[in-house]
Amino acid sequence: MGRERERENRSYTYLIVGLIVAILTFAFLLAAFGVVLNGNISVRNLISYIVTAISFGVISGTFHYFRLFVAFWLFILGILVGFADMFRVFLVNDFGWNDLVGLMAFFSYVVIGFFAGLFFQAIHYLYKLYKAKRQRPPEIK
Repeated sequence: MGRERERENRSYTYLIVGLIVAILTFAFLLAAFGVVLNGNISVRNLISYIVTAISFGVISGTFHYFRLFVAFWLFILGILVGFADMFRVFLVNDFGWNDLVGLMAFFSYVVIGFFAGLFFQAIHYLYKLYKAKRQRPPEIK
């Protein structure tokens, strides 16, 4: 009964986490381009913001569902650092290409966070595997 309840709670948790990441990503993208840059937001832009937000939500929810917490937190860190750098570029630079440069910086940090998360999650898994193998008692023949 306990494991079944844990699985049920875990399924709701990963959905909530993915939804929160998607909503916050959409809100930050909308704020960045609509408020900070005072840009026109067309339907095409809204669709691209929604697709980006849903993809980030699915990725983070998947990491959380499979309990890949190292990959999850590094991916979230990549998103947060990417947003911070994108807002910095939008607010500080005024050379005409700041929207493109800020968006490229944002996606660069997100990709770095994603692959760094997968890399360090693999190292964490291999370390746990090595540690479990080392603690196994010797076989008696």
